[in-house]
Amino acid sequence: MTVRDVRKAEGTITADLHGDDPEKFLGKGQYLDRIRVPAVVGDTLMCVPVDGPGVYAIALYHDEDTDRKFNKNWIGLPAEPFGLTNDPKIRMATPKHEEVAFTVDGPLTPVTATLHH
Repeated sequence: MTVRDVRKAEGTITADLHGDDPEKFLGKGQYLDRIRVPAVVGDTLMCVPVDGPGVYAIALYHDEDTDRKFNKNWIGLPAEPFGLTNDPKIRMATPKHEEVAFTVDGPLTPVTATLHH
C-alpha cells in the first residue's frame, strides 16, 4: 500500500484493514487487522497482509504524536491527517464501504490512499 502526502517524518501511519461487511466498516474495534509503520515524508509504503482473495477496505491515519489514538478536535473532527483507500470524496458523512472497497485476487494488489490534512 502507498500512503501519499505524508508531510512529516514523525509518528506512525496506522492502517486498519476492514473486510467485506459494510455493517462493520469503521465500527469501533471492527477491523480485521491493524498495521503501524514509521511515517516517511512523501509516500509511505506499507504491506497489509490479508487472509486471501476477497473484498477489503483500509482506513488510515497519521498518528503524529504516537499516542496510538486517532485524535479529534472538540467538535469531533479529525485533528490528525487521515485517508481511505480509493480516495473517496470527503463530505460531512462517513464514506460508504463501497466507495472505499477494493478487490484482492492475487499475491500483490497495489492500493493507494492520500492523506487529508
